Amino acid sequence: LPPDCWRVTSMTVEGLWLDQGFGGTNSSCVELHVRSEAVGHLRSHVHVINREDPSYDDTGGSGVNAVLEWRFDRTNDLEVNSFGRSCLEVLTAGDEVQLVLVSAPWPAWTAKARGTKVVIEYATRNLAQ
Repeated sequence: LPPDCWRVTSMTVEGLWLDQGFGGTNSSCVELHVRSEAVGHLRSHVHVINREDPSYDDTGGSGVNAVLEWRFDRTNDLEVNSFGRSCLEVLTAGDEVQLVLVSAPWPAWTAKARGTKVVIEYATRNLAQ
């Protein structure tokens, strides 16, 4: 995160995340990794690629089949997002946020990401900015 970041207020991640298209589903996932001076290295599964989910679109028609959003304001967030929200509470200047696409470890199984976008909004120490 940039040097003027005091506290992260929201993080939105979207993308077109796909698996191999055959066999079992729910084996590939997206993980959120955080490296923070305050708490060290944290990681958590934040999205499971599930071809049986009605929102799954492998055609790329919309360009996105998953949108994840975390906000510091708990009244506008879901409890399922507690890990991501906890990360927001500790992130500050110099910390790193990384998304990792994890593929199932079996032969011929793959995971693919297209059009992934991460937007992080933050407050600075100078609230006038």
